Amino acid sequence: MKLIGTFSFRLTTNGNLCGEYFNNGSTNIDVESARRKSEIFGASATTAGAGFIGEYVSVWTEGNKVESATLKIEMNPRCSGAFSLSWRKKETPVFLGEGMVSGGELVGYYTAYE
Repeated sequence: MKLIGTFSFRLTTNGNLCGEYFNNGSTNIDVESARRKSEIFGASATTAGAGFIGEYVSVWTEGNKVESATLKIEMNPRCSGAFSLSWRKKETPVFLGEGMVSGGELVGYYTAYE
């Protein structure tokens, strides 16, 4: 079964992310948080959701196990106003996703990288 899930992130005043997610293997809605490492340039300040763009250290739980990865959020080159997300461990993709800003939050879907 391929892992498919949804997420939402709220941008804090300090530039970090607080969020929740669940997937087709979940029994709970779980928490994910991310600390900003750097900004990724290329979006204008007028781009909706531009504050989300950057590279983060992301931490979440899977069952009772804590996981972490580098989360990169960029503008989606195919769709204006959309974002591409990738979670990587040692440069190896773990999850890939796409999202958009709605109600001030970045919401979207992700899949396991195969």
